[in-house]
Amino acid sequence: MPKKHEKIRLAILAPIYDIFAIFPHILTKDLLQKVGKEKSKKVFNPACRSGSLSLSLANDGHSVVGIDFSSVMLKIAKIKSRNNKNVIFINSEIEGIKFLRPYFDVSIVSFAFHEMSEDSTIDLLKEIKKLTKKDGKIIIVDYDKPKNLLHKVIMGLFGIWEPPSYWNFLKTGLSPKIEKVKLTTFSKEERFFGLARVIECVNK
Repeated sequence: MPKKHEKIRLAILAPIYDIFAIFPHILTKDLLQKVGKEKSKKVFNPACRSGSLSLSLANDGHSVVGIDFSSVMLKIAKIKSRNNKNVIFINSEIEGIKFLRPYFDVSIVSFAFHEMSEDSTIDLLKEIKKLTKKDGKIIIVDYDKPKNLLHKVIMGLFGIWEPPSYWNFLKTGLSPKIEKVKLTTFSKEERFFGLARVIECVNK
């Protein structure tokens, strides 16, 4: 269960989230290309926040389910997508989602794991595995471990508005957690001069 203070933090950030979520917005086109548009897919977008990525995927013709535990964020997402029938938003934690498993062709998590504890990250990855079809693609985007002093300074500034879990996340990154749930990684690409990383996995 998300801590109450995290829900409050997201509720405060919600009205300005799209202004300051610069990295996710810049990477949207990149992620759309990785999903592809030659064939409509069922796409899962947990921790979708204000719904921008979910809506972009829906505009590309995919059938998208976005979930988030922040009702304030999802209120904004639903307003933005009110004329698009390809996307639905659900206010829930992932454990509360009931689909015929596995259901989705692609799952995408963008800049969310750094806001979670290690246990919550593992739990979410396990649930994503269950919900994604065999040989389906799982795409994860998030900050990478800082590689030098400049990275540490920049990421320190980012940390001003991030939750406490952010600092623990930067010590280990995502790779150990992905290995722990036995996801098969086939691509790792640096973005923003190494500040972030796009990881593509296949659900074997």
